[in-house]
Amino acid sequence: NIMAGIIKVNQYQDFNGNTILTSDGSGNLTTQKVNFPAFRLRLSANQSISSSTYTKLALDLEVWDTDNTWDTTNYRFTTPTGAAGKYQFSYKIFYDDLDDGEFGAVRFSKNGTELSETYNQIFSGKSTGNMMLSGTESVSLVAGDYLELFVYHNESSAIDIRESLSFFEGIRIGS
Repeated sequence: NIMAGIIKVNQYQDFNGNTILTSDGSGNLTTQKVNFPAFRLRLSANQSISSSTYTKLALDLEVWDTDNTWDTTNYRFTTPTGAAGKYQFSYKIFYDDLDDGEFGAVRFSKNGTELSETYNQIFSGKSTGNMMLSGTESVSLVAGDYLELFVYHNESSAIDIRESLSFFEGIRIGS
């Protein structure tokens, strides 16, 4: 025997406390955005990077930032309250004018600690060459966690990271 009844709620959550559905009080249900926050960033101009030191990539141009998670002053993504979960981040960094035999690196950091590093070395018949480094990271985050990108090279003088060919992007892929 099945009993019929009415259950009134204004929010449904999964077992991890993530909101799945909400009601506006007028009977209209809205689903929560699973793939948000999401962002894509670029440099507004070439960034000069000193030799032999890790330098935070100054990504100051938001192509999009759905939830205002990118800090254009401190150049970091911070996980907002209510958006804990699994994220995927991708980057492509273009180095101008490294000499033959020299290398560049990109360091991906969470809360100030290195998670991974990508590096490459130039081997070119020319006196200088350009290099592109790219990577993808999947990371579990909780509210308040922050992520940053650092770049490095061992050219004898400062070189540029080219703004038109470099980016960093991220998206929440689940709880």
